[in-house]
Amino acid sequence: MAKKIPMRQCVGCGEMKSKKEMMRVLKTAEDSIVLDMTGRKNGRGAYLCQDRECPGQVILLLSGRTEGWNVLLR
Repeated sequence: MAKKIPMRQCVGCGEMKSKKEMMRVLKTAEDSIVLDMTGRKNGRGAYLCQDRECPGQVILLLSGRTEGWNVLLR
C-alpha cells in the first residue's frame, strides 16, 4: 500500500500541493509571525506556495484589513 502524501492548500492561490512543496507561516504564542520551513514549529499556521506570486498575493490581500494576519491565522 502506498504511503499517503499530506496535501495543503496555498492561501495565496488556493492550489493544493504536497506539504513538502509549501512554506509555512505561523503565529506564535507571543503573537509574532515567523516563517517555518520545517513545518514542525508550534503555533497556528498557514501554507504558501514557494512561487514568487503567492506571498505577494497574500500581502496584498491582507494589507487593507486591520486584523491582518490574525484573520489568516485564526
